[in-house]
Amino acid sequence: MVVANSRGPQSLTGLVAELGPRAAAGTVEQAATAGAATLLSIPIGVYSALPAGLLDGRIVLDTGNYYPSRDGRISELDSCPSGSTSPPVLSDAVTSDRTAACSAR
Repeated sequence: MVVANSRGPQSLTGLVAELGPRAAAGTVEQAATAGAATLLSIPIGVYSALPAGLLDGRIVLDTGNYYPSRDGRISELDSCPSGSTSPPVLSDAVTSDRTAACSAR
């Protein structure tokens, strides 16, 4: 497992030690391409900041939930049926037909 954040691999030393010997810190690009799937757990408001093509063709498990107070108003999500979360916004950032929304309700 490769974990990453916006602050860089050096900021993940403690977490990697906690996770054990099969975990490693890496760049966003390294984490996005490691393993069979990518767990995307970032604020919906920053999906558009993902590097173009980074997750194309990958299996993506998206844990994003829309919080207007954190993400700002996103008209696409404000007009979605109740219970919808990020897929319309994620699909603009990721070209993959293998994306699953995973949210705790």
